[in-house]
Amino acid sequence: MKILVTGATGFVGRQLVQYLLENTEATLCLAVRVIPQVKLYETHDASRVTFIQIHHILSDTHWHTVLMDCEVVIHLAACMGVANKNSNEALAIFRETNVEGTLNLARQANQSGVKRFIYISSIKVNGEMTRPDVPFHPDDIPRPQYPYAISKLEAERGLISLAEKNAMTVVILRPPVVYGPDVRGNFMLIMALLQKKIPLPFGALKQNKRSFISVLNLVDVIVTCITHPRAANKMFLLSDGHDLSTTALFLKIKTFFDTSALFFPLPVWLLNSTASVLGRRDEMMRLTSSLHVDISQTQQLLGWQPKESVDDGLSRAVSRYIELRNSNCFKEEDDVES
Repeated sequence: MKILVTGATGFVGRQLVQYLLENTEATLCLAVRVIPQVKLYETHDASRVTFIQIHHILSDTHWHTVLMDCEVVIHLAACMGVANKNSNEALAIFRETNVEGTLNLARQANQSGVKRFIYISSIKVNGEMTRPDVPFHPDDIPRPQYPYAISKLEAERGLISLAEKNAMTVVILRPPVVYGPDVRGNFMLIMALLQKKIPLPFGALKQNKRSFISVLNLVDVIVTCITHPRAANKMFLLSDGHDLSTTALFLKIKTFFDTSALFFPLPVWLLNSTASVLGRRDEMMRLTSSLHVDISQTQQLLGWQPKESVDDGLSRAVSRYIELRNSNCFKEEDDVES
């Protein structure tokens, strides 16, 4: 089987490719912006991996040569960060890649005889938050609030429409925050704060529920969906199946750091008010609110259970973070989300 993977050098992409090399016999065509000059994947059979340079994923990107003989496309690549993310201009930029670029790839994949197109969307399509005891369900009406999530929903709808008229099947996956070894963004910022052993004002965030998924669990679902007959033309919500309050998350990570960092209980209203004054309201809301996902339908339809526990996933993430810190392999500015 030949599989095209976009975004293959990203956080999830690197883990996915290594998993495919170790657990399948597939040959892989990896679409990347820049062909890496160093070895990214441990494999004794280099003939199974081909890098293809694709500078941009847009409505006019030519894929037919790349797609030759491919049976499956796993589309990880996306535009995620632009200046002023909530503006109309940002929505137009997101649409160029996340909607038009995705649908152009899917149409050419269908024309080339690809059997299955796996699209990595986002739980943000459902919305930005839930009540603690009312999780998101697959049949909820989507309520994306910001341009990135709007573009993801529009791509989903375009893919569903394409699948309704053609033989190529589509699988849509909506993960929440993904963590694991080499994670960046806000998750790495949390680890950086804990390692500095400074008092943190998150001791009162014990009632909210946040869903996460380890990169190993996400990769395992993706690989399951490559051939699973019941995945065809379905959308699945994902998580580790074990939700945490923000305080519980911090305490777990603290345990793996073996750090003496202290937490004090600043009221939620004060955390949100202070963050609003500082222009960081959205970031704080991700810590103080709930985003809880029901994965029971995913488990039932796919017969899938998370391979990795939250504790094991966090332990691997922290161990890798400490390893990189000790070897000075990344700079302090990498701690902030791009």
